[in-house]
Amino acid sequence: MKEQVHSNFIKASNLIFATVGLGIINFFFSRDNLSNGAKILAEIFGLLCICVLGLLVRRGYAWGVKYLFLLSTIFGLILIMLILSNQTQNPIVFIVPIAQTVIQAWAMILLFRVPKITESKLVE
Repeated sequence: MKEQVHSNFIKASNLIFATVGLGIINFFFSRDNLSNGAKILAEIFGLLCICVLGLLVRRGYAWGVKYLFLLSTIFGLILIMLILSNQTQNPIVFIVPIAQTVIQAWAMILLFRVPKITESKLVE
């Protein structure tokens, strides 16, 4: 019998998938990404990694996933500083990463608020 996944896992995974959607939108509005094949592959790889983390969170595997997600959120914060220092002409390319970071921070808060008892159980 399957155990119920804590509601914070579901909410956090929905937020993670929302950041992936915003990343796709940002990808198409950023003309710099579309001009270079390596940038396209890096963007796709990054979005796929976040999708995998979202799927693992959805299934309730937060033991190491929340720490991986924490690292990716910290990495995103570092990139936000770079984006803020390079004032872009397109406001969407400027605003979307900030929105992604805020949403990921909220997902991180939800993941760390799951009780330890729920977190230690593996969902089959």
